[in-house]
Amino acid sequence: SLVCVLAYTRSLFLSVVGLLQVCFSFPLAFFCYSIVCRLDFFPFLNFLGLFVIMGIGVDDLFVVVDKWSQAARSLPPGSDVPTIAAVAGPDAALTMLLTSLTTAAAFFATAVVPVAPVRVFAIFMGFMVLADYLLCL
Repeated sequence: SLVCVLAYTRSLFLSVVGLLQVCFSFPLAFFCYSIVCRLDFFPFLNFLGLFVIMGIGVDDLFVVVDKWSQAARSLPPGSDVPTIAAVAGPDAALTMLLTSLTTAAAFFATAVVPVAPVRVFAIFMGFMVLADYLLCL
């Protein structure tokens, strides 16, 4: 996964930090799942959520990189980094917010399933998607 992200971003720092923020969404989601919702049942299926969130988190990283490139091309040549960030940041945040909210809503909607492992997986994944978005900001 790191090799693919590195090939796309062309930045080792950005690739490593991007993958770390995806990994940090797991403990943050676990906190919401176990402490806030007080759910004790944590099936192995929830660990497979790491693979799902890796795809979602890397996609968010790609959105940020693309929005940065678009902002840099739309501004006059020689624009400084804070100016590019001021243009790219809100656009990327809104794009990721919309995709993250719809994905989290789809997972939370699956929580009505009567099968317990699927229900808690859906709740955990909903929290993990929201945590990933918050960590992307």
